[in-house]
Amino acid sequence: MFWRKKSIEEKAKELAPGLVELARITAPTLWEKLYFQQAKAQPERQSDQTASVAMELIYFSFHLLDRECFARHGEVERNTFMDTMMIEVWKPLLLALPEKSAAIFGKGIIEQANEAQLEYSKYPQLLPEKDQPFGGTLCWEFSKRLVRVYNPSNISATLPLYFEVAAYIISLYKLINAMKL
Repeated sequence: MFWRKKSIEEKAKELAPGLVELARITAPTLWEKLYFQQAKAQPERQSDQTASVAMELIYFSFHLLDRECFARHGEVERNTFMDTMMIEVWKPLLLALPEKSAAIFGKGIIEQANEAQLEYSKYPQLLPEKDQPFGGTLCWEFSKRLVRVYNPSNISATLPLYFEVAAYIISLYKLINAMKL
């Protein structure tokens, strides 16, 4: 039987919902690590903040996908994949907004994605080598960023967050491999 090879756009369209779902289910766990006891004391605050943490995870994931797609397919395919991915991930939200709001929000999404890309590109190493320190790896620096942005008074949350972010990365790569990027 003949099977047609999926285009890079089709792969992005298939991967996008899984990426959003993975960020959605991971965000509450990260929020709880950031706020420890406060998460139990103020559950109403969690729903507001987890959406923001999920967006951080999506920007982080875009960076990882960008790296992976470039390594596997080169620059042209990566550009096509990432453009399609951005549209597929954010389109449902943008379609739900009034046109003017969607334009403003869409511009903000692109700016945030570009800023995240610049920040995360400073850390070429994703995880540390065996018996090496976490510092300077993308996973560690992203964990520190979450603490700095969401709860700077709780620096001790960085290590538990690091392990959750590492688990997220593993899940994301399982998804990438399952989709045969």
